[in-house]
Amino acid sequence: MSATPTVTVLMTLYNKGPYVEEAVHSVLAQTFADFQLLIVDDASTDGGLDKVKAILESRIRILESAVNTGLAAAANRGLDAATGDYI
Repeated sequence: MSATPTVTVLMTLYNKGPYVEEAVHSVLAQTFADFQLLIVDDASTDGGLDKVKAILESRIRILESAVNTGLAAAANRGLDAATGDYI
């Protein structure tokens, strides 16, 4: 992966613990490898964030929110933090 990835894959997370591992692994399994997976946790309370943190992968970047701000605000936070040429 280059210092600045070509693509940032943005994923918001709020209480989707049962599904987040499958979603993350699906993104990581893509044949195109020059990407960063940016996960914005919107103050999940169901252990989903811990599941993401347990996946040891250098292409994953996590932003944590102290309070739930809602999907739109979490997505906007991710868009502001994205470093890829394409999102």
